[in-house]
Amino acid sequence: MIPLPDDEAKAQIIKKLLSQVQHNLSDKDIIKIAKSLECYSASDISNLVKEAAMEPLRSYNSTEVLGMSKYQIRAVSVKDFETARKTVTPSLTKKDIQFFVDWEKKYGGQEK
Repeated sequence: MIPLPDDEAKAQIIKKLLSQVQHNLSDKDIIKIAKSLECYSASDISNLVKEAAMEPLRSYNSTEVLGMSKYQIRAVSVKDFETARKTVTPSLTKKDIQFFVDWEKKYGGQEK
């Protein structure tokens, strides 16, 4: 079967990646986000967090950003994740996953 991360692993990936940026997400927020990421691979989650982390920068114009330190940029929020999910979608669908599960049942583990 395709080794997609479970909700706990998704939350840990999000926490680890968010440790590199300012954010105002609680553990509860992170768990809620993780649970909403059905069919997201670890790579998909990484892309999602990166996209969400860019949202605060997009709220400023280019001249404002050039004069700011990283501590002046607003924190990443739940809303940033909601916006990021509009562009970063899972690379697999339920149908894709079911195909691989069925294939594994039919052909997997057979010795040659």
